[in-house]
Amino acid sequence: MSFKIAYLKSRNTESPVLGDFVEFAKERGAQFDFVTLDLNDIFPADVQALKQYDAILIQGAAYNRERVEDIARNLGLVTKCAFVEDFGNLTTQNRLFVTCISPKSLGEFRSTLKLGREATESIRHSELEIERAARHAYEFAEKRKKTLDLVTIHTLGVAFEVWYRVASEINEDYPSVEFDFGNCISYAVNSISGQKDYDVVLFVYGLFSQHVDLAEKEIGLEQGTSPIAYLGDTTVGMYGVNNPAAYSPLFDALAIGKMLENSFDLPTLAKDWNEQIAKVYCKTE
Repeated sequence: MSFKIAYLKSRNTESPVLGDFVEFAKERGAQFDFVTLDLNDIFPADVQALKQYDAILIQGAAYNRERVEDIARNLGLVTKCAFVEDFGNLTTQNRLFVTCISPKSLGEFRSTLKLGREATESIRHSELEIERAARHAYEFAEKRKKTLDLVTIHTLGVAFEVWYRVASEINEDYPSVEFDFGNCISYAVNSISGQKDYDVVLFVYGLFSQHVDLAEKEIGLEQGTSPIAYLGDTTVGMYGVNNPAAYSPLFDALAIGKMLENSFDLPTLAKDWNEQIAKVYCKTE
């Protein structure tokens, strides 16, 4: 088994993890080759070249999220996931958040003689992108606790209706998964109070980041340090961490773990690597 991985650096820091992982995988019969590229030098013409890789890693440091998401969108990786879990016990899954990459706002600014200056702004909620994200969420839920919750800003209006209709219709294809929904206020209250045990949560645009931050605080993690994944319709995915303020080798190690779990059919290697992370990087027995 041989895999070619693009490693997108966002700062002048070499990763000590890549070499460790290459040796670790080789001992278990898998060959991984990393090609290092500068994230800041990736332009639209370069994005197509990234399709030759089996997966993409984003260096575990603060990065230009807009640039990363533009790359993901151009690669067709419109589903975004965050894995909020205890670094010291990576064999225990905590909570998994799923959304679509937020589209750029549609709007205009103009001046009229009658009304003067005016502006309009809106966000398009695409059934196709919602369905892709929802299917990823259901597939995760089937492998985990078989529950999926849709969280919206409110439970009225056209935005909620399209998200709810798409997610509930797809539930017919995943009969073993229990589907529920609610607004962000009830979700926050239930989450903090422990009244409901959430597992896989599908968020409407705009709610994802703030609730990832909230869940990290609940577990006691530093804000922005959860592993993330951008996924599409193929096994190719892009992996990193949410948005940490500083670099840590642990973040690259966590991203590699999620890559093994979600882009390659290597469950044993993923399990062994996660156990290695817990022992070496998290200093657990």
